[in-house]
Amino acid sequence: MAARLGIAGNTWQRYELSNEPPNSSVLAKLAADGIDTHWLLTGEGAMLHKRNAASGGFSDLPPSRLSDDEMGGGGFVRIPHLRIRTTEDGLRIDDLSLEGALAFKRDWLRTAFGTEPDILLTAEMEGEAMEPTLRDGDLLLVDTSRPRLRGDGIYAFRVQDMLAIRRLQMKLDGSVVISSDNPTAGPTENFNAEDASALNIVGRAIWAGGRF
Repeated sequence: MAARLGIAGNTWQRYELSNEPPNSSVLAKLAADGIDTHWLLTGEGAMLHKRNAASGGFSDLPPSRLSDDEMGGGGFVRIPHLRIRTTEDGLRIDDLSLEGALAFKRDWLRTAFGTEPDILLTAEMEGEAMEPTLRDGDLLLVDTSRPRLRGDGIYAFRVQDMLAIRRLQMKLDGSVVISSDNPTAGPTENFNAEDASALNIVGRAIWAGGRF
């Protein structure tokens, strides 16, 4: 669990043995992992909370708010990785983890993108829908700041129990066109203004990296 949360093993052991409450950044990561913080602090209610499209899913993930030590120090920051997993009880959990996270130069993020690390996530492209722009396994840096949908670009968004990465194009009437760069991946989808406003968008991709 300590590795999953990106904290020292003795810190997690101290929480378990002394009943010391976790700090705010650990609580935020536990909440992102599906743990009900009210249960954690009081023992009341259910241990896990459910998330679904109506509650906003990824869009409600809190900023990482990690300390400099947790995120790397020395001018570098580790950006949490986002994926979906399902528990034995069938609950879908938005998993935000520092395990295997990439480190980026803080000053580079500010200069290149004008952004701070606590609004960034990384997500992995799965499948061939965005080839040749993105390939299966490519890693994306995603800006989760509001508004979630802001201009044409490649976005990460939640579709049922999947994280989709596709190209979104905004129209003047508020409608949105969702398409794949790979013409064999499927038809273009059109959402009217009302349906587009309900899209469960994680954020906009601002950088991508992958193997040659």
